[in-house]
Amino acid sequence: MTVTGTPTDSFVTLAPGDLMEVFTISHQGRYLVYFPFHRRVLLGNAALVDLVRQANVGDATALERLSELASDKMGSLLGVGGPQPPGGRRRRTQFLPTSVTLLLTEDCTMRCRYCYAAGGKSRRRMPWKVVTGVIDRLFDNARTLGCNQVAVTFHGGDMGAVWPLFVEAREYLRDKECSLGIRVATSVGTNGLLDKAQRCWLTSNIESATLSLDGPPKIQDLYRRTPDGQPTSNVVMETVAHFDAVEFSYGIRSTITAATVASMEHIARYLCSNTRARNIQMEPVYPHGRAGGGEVVAPGAEEFVENFRKAQRVASSCGRKLIYSGARLDVLTDVFCKACGDSCVVTPLGELTSCYEVANAEDPRAETFFFGRYDEATHNLVVDEARRENLFALAVTGRPQCQDCFCKWHCAGDCPAKVLMAEGAGPNEVLDRCTVNRELTKDQLLASLASSALATPPAQ
Repeated sequence: MTVTGTPTDSFVTLAPGDLMEVFTISHQGRYLVYFPFHRRVLLGNAALVDLVRQANVGDATALERLSELASDKMGSLLGVGGPQPPGGRRRRTQFLPTSVTLLLTEDCTMRCRYCYAAGGKSRRRMPWKVVTGVIDRLFDNARTLGCNQVAVTFHGGDMGAVWPLFVEAREYLRDKECSLGIRVATSVGTNGLLDKAQRCWLTSNIESATLSLDGPPKIQDLYRRTPDGQPTSNVVMETVAHFDAVEFSYGIRSTITAATVASMEHIARYLCSNTRARNIQMEPVYPHGRAGGGEVVAPGAEEFVENFRKAQRVASSCGRKLIYSGARLDVLTDVFCKACGDSCVVTPLGELTSCYEVANAEDPRAETFFFGRYDEATHNLVVDEARRENLFALAVTGRPQCQDCFCKWHCAGDCPAKVLMAEGAGPNEVLDRCTVNRELTKDQLLASLASSALATPPAQ
């Protein structure tokens, strides 16, 4: 059992298998006492924190009392019964993916000033033989595993830049679906710069979308313009109007910069008033690609948190959900995402990467995330098992700097691609995203506490 001082005031963990871990987190002169495996949070005082410290040095009475508190019905976050270990991967002995993200192109119909992939710098597109070959393998894997569904996400670049290929790929999927009796779930990431015919086709043939939209015209057009510098807000909002008219399933992702962070509340109000999207995601800009040169600056952690809270109040009042990827109290896991060994993303050149944000072999992180390729000669996915094994080591349990943090089973060490980019900050420096993750996760703990009406510390 270990006690540490930062970023959590103290925590105690019993031997593996005991499934009890408790963190104490300072809050306005008192403490949140959090049992992640039991999904409990209590508001405590110094006496309760002292109980944690006593348990940490082996006091049997204190350990027993903590176990009682962990099992108390008060403070339940999710209403689950009994201790729950963090969910992890269920690795197969063979790499037999039944879901895939196809990066059909590096080209794009926009030239966003902060694009992490520098979309449009290259116009490479996936050869048809690679498209069909990967799809064939997907269905073969489903039959081998006895699955009745496969999932395909289209990403880029943007599909608007290779629309005929996008349509042809969807039709090929439909043919396979009909001939094999295996259902296809489809989704797409889109910038929304579509004409009327494209909008109608997309909502009739794709099940869901993530739409990149930064807010009102003044903000959208500041960063997200066409290759010849024209504004995009009018066309994108026409796409939104069509999505809403046909009740299409979509969510919105907005990128926040240092120049727009103070407008987050305004952005939320605009999106809630002008779209029917139920989920809105706001993320600080990622300093890579076009944003890596310093022209577009990321907001500070404290400023992002402050304005996220304001935007969240607006979204909540409108019945919408505002999310940020690193704060997810409802998730208990040891991995941030499927990039940690369970993902299959195919680049336009047929390379296999586990992260769609690392899609170019020249990216220094490709050594970590690239793990194979589609072989046109053998029509197989060729996997470097050693590299794939290394991806499984990206779990939070392999990050010593995360072990004393109350967020560790929720953000799970954060986005591995972004962590690798930021490692130059040094192992002892708190990264901005870590600050954001902790503050917004703490907000969620406080909200759970308020909803359970725990206004006083438990009796000692």
